[in-house]
Amino acid sequence: MNPPISNIPGFLRKEFRERGGIEILEISVRAYPDETNFIVFVDEDDLPAAAQIGNSLDEVISTAASRAFVIVRKAPKELVRASAAPLSAGVQDSRATDLSRLISARSRVSEAQPSLSYVRDVEFNLTAVTASRHHLIFGRRGAGKTALLVEAKRQLTAEGALSCWINMQTLRHESPDRVFLYVLEEIAEAIVTKQQQIKPESMISVMAVELYEIVRRLLGSGDVDNREVMRLIPQAQRTIHRFLEMSGLRLYVFLDDFYYLPRNEQPRILDMLHGAVRDCNAWLKIASIRHLTRWFQSSPPLGLQTMHDADLIDLDVTLQDPQRPKLSSKTSCFSTRSTSAWHTWGVSSMLLH
Repeated sequence: MNPPISNIPGFLRKEFRERGGIEILEISVRAYPDETNFIVFVDEDDLPAAAQIGNSLDEVISTAASRAFVIVRKAPKELVRASAAPLSAGVQDSRATDLSRLISARSRVSEAQPSLSYVRDVEFNLTAVTASRHHLIFGRRGAGKTALLVEAKRQLTAEGALSCWINMQTLRHESPDRVFLYVLEEIAEAIVTKQQQIKPESMISVMAVELYEIVRRLLGSGDVDNREVMRLIPQAQRTIHRFLEMSGLRLYVFLDDFYYLPRNEQPRILDMLHGAVRDCNAWLKIASIRHLTRWFQSSPPLGLQTMHDADLIDLDVTLQDPQRPKLSSKTSCFSTRSTSAWHTWGVSSMLLH
């Protein structure tokens, strides 16, 4: 039996709650000669499920004399804020606990756990770091190096570029040769996977698979012969160059926490990596702490020379340049999200009472 028109708003609230656990924030009724529309406002996150429930209720609330339709719309922000109940239990409220857990979990960014919402800094470093250029990204811990790289990787992947991510902390106890091989393994694996999707029978596929198998063999052998690793660099460069040239893709290699590697070995590792991607559409993005990093040595020349081989991006804010903003993008993001969350959940109302 169809519910009377006067009872339909209450009926809809009950059905949405029981069928999908969705709270209707407001219902607007618009009556026409031949039909009645019930405009239901819900939270943005509930829109897909609410639309399905609304469609299934059209026949239920319609009568032979008049058709009725449920129209689901996203509630405006003002309505969402107004409907948020105050935290009656204070800081013991489950929503306050959820917020505390969220802030704690997202206090450090990683590839597996990106920022809740990336906020661009005023110097537009994201534009710079996504350019086809080798970059050294410097900043103290917490300055936003990883957040910048994660967002760059997300954006570049969405544009169709090929990328691989290596956190260098896991390689801190490895020799320079093995560090290079581990990074090269990630690059070769990405190339093999992509090439298999494009043209698995091609010569490029054979070269990529051969390179990948050699790297795996060397890593599995324990002690690595430096001469074998050095001979592998030209082979890796040819494979990467031909693959990128034939596919028309770009490759970005993200090396996070580079400062964990021994400082005296860093130029050699960078030199080997630079040799493997030399004259290719492949770009190294290295995040580190400046005073813990040695990226170039002049005699013999090893590593990445700034202004020639790579550009610097400095995320540190110091008194050396008082005109720079006082807040980094990461701090701004944290404060904005936290303030928004507290107001949304009615903490301001709780404090007033």
